[in-house]
Amino acid sequence: MKILQILPRFPWPIKDGGALAFYAHLQGLNDNQHQLVSAVLNTSKHHVNWETLPEKVKKLSNFHLFEIDNAITIKGAIINLLKKESYILSRFYVKEFEAILGGLIQTFAPDLVIFESLQTARYLPFVRNQTNAICLLRSHNIEFNIWQEQAKIEKNLLKAFYVKSQAAKLKKEELALSAKFDGILAITKADALHYAALNIKVPTLYYPVGFYPRNTEMLPVKHQAKVFHLGSMDWMPNQAAVLYFLEKIWPLVQTEKKELCFEIAGRNMPESFLKLNQKGVKVVGEVENSDLYMQENGILVIPLLSGSGMRVKVMEGMALGKCIISSSKGMEGIEAVAGKHFILANSPEEFKNAILFYTTNLLEADKIGEEARKFALTAFQNQQIVAQLEGFVAELKKK
Repeated sequence: MKILQILPRFPWPIKDGGALAFYAHLQGLNDNQHQLVSAVLNTSKHHVNWETLPEKVKKLSNFHLFEIDNAITIKGAIINLLKKESYILSRFYVKEFEAILGGLIQTFAPDLVIFESLQTARYLPFVRNQTNAICLLRSHNIEFNIWQEQAKIEKNLLKAFYVKSQAAKLKKEELALSAKFDGILAITKADALHYAALNIKVPTLYYPVGFYPRNTEMLPVKHQAKVFHLGSMDWMPNQAAVLYFLEKIWPLVQTEKKELCFEIAGRNMPESFLKLNQKGVKVVGEVENSDLYMQENGILVIPLLSGSGMRVKVMEGMALGKCIISSSKGMEGIEAVAGKHFILANSPEEFKNAILFYTTNLLEADKIGEEARKFALTAFQNQQIVAQLEGFVAELKKK
């Protein structure tokens, strides 16, 4: 198929789950011999210099980058309070980008247009006016759910009010926009069912993130008696999860095992975390190679309290043979078996007990990691996942 892909950011470097999800999809579409053109919002936050990108990345698609400064500002956030649309989506909409889309549609004549994540969905009306191609939303999360859950756990009253306000606006936009697509590619089964529950009567395909060779060639190594968290630290659910761990779980662990170290790693580490001065805690910040970092570390903890979609870093960790201790929310969308492929912990006491056991019994941690790797490499084969797309589109064309 001739596929036009609209991306809210460039899928490189692969230092967070979002970039990995975009990159793996591109790799899968390539491996399945589809003809690709990608229109990319080169955002201020994830800005790339085309000249310095690896050649293997440039060859993944016929890329067309559009420079956009969509940085969050206090002024922009305040002004948005007076508007109907959410600040979350409006920052990704630029009228001039439509000119690029129009030109690509005219010259490329795509059979299929894939809108990667809700952030690109506001361009759907324009695309509809330009082509009769099938238009699909590849949904990475139920976005408004994340904001609703975050509002419930936010302790700062002013911030909680703003987040709740944004969640309400976003819900209206997300429901209205999602219903206008020809189909939805949902990254988890839970999200696919949620769309139905929201009465969005659009054909939906469970379409998870797949693995590609980068994740499968590296062999697992023996676990160390260490604990770490790795994730994008500008994502509110990750910030809340780490704060919960530091406040409720880590003091319990330290009481019984003072020599244990907890490392916090990830992109865009907030200043408040960098200034942390807590016993047994090391803030690493951004790491150059997340795979190597995970390999060289111990037990991966995912104390997530809110969020939607699939935790791609969890899948990466499983593929690398990591022993993972996670909350139910952290494993959402990944149909692994607790006690075999990962360790489930939903309370501070359960997290403490699991951490103490597996940092003491490292051979048991290795066994969990081995089973996790087998599961991940079987359940998320990239080419097989992307192959489902052709059948889904064929059915949509019959309607």
